[in-house]
Amino acid sequence: MLEISNIRENKENVIAALAKRGLDVSSTIDKILSLDDERKTTQNQVDGILAEINRLSKEIGKLMQAGDHDGGNKMKGLVAELKDSVKDKEIRQNEVEEGIKTLLYTIPNAPNMRVPNGRSANDNENIFENQVTVSLPGSAMPHWDLAKKYDLIDFIKAKEPNYNAL
Repeated sequence: MLEISNIRENKENVIAALAKRGLDVSSTIDKILSLDDERKTTQNQVDGILAEINRLSKEIGKLMQAGDHDGGNKMKGLVAELKDSVKDKEIRQNEVEEGIKTLLYTIPNAPNMRVPNGRSANDNENIFENQVTVSLPGSAMPHWDLAKKYDLIDFIKAKEPNYNAL
């Protein structure tokens, strides 16, 4: 999965690299960056509100200690409203983060700039090919059959975990 910081720093290179694969991701990239900006803004707002709650909480303590219960209770109401505001912003922030993640899942990794244009493996350039071919005798067995034949793996025990052994 692509990292947002890489997309932000190398936006045009990422778009160009994915265009080599025949993909037009420019609108998706713009949407990701827009959502990331919203996420950052929301995080800053949450941090600011939490700082205000901390400041007011200290002031409430001072008011209560000074005997101003009406003023302290009034500020407690304000703190409760701010806490509700934080919850709403955190819910939105989680929605935005999920949206970013979902969009990032739709974009494949960008190929190296040296990779030729193309949509499939048929478009790749063959740089090196090993000419050695391996021929197995007709009696050759797949590894899973060998494991059963020589009792190398206990497939019965492997199916169910034994949590008591941990």
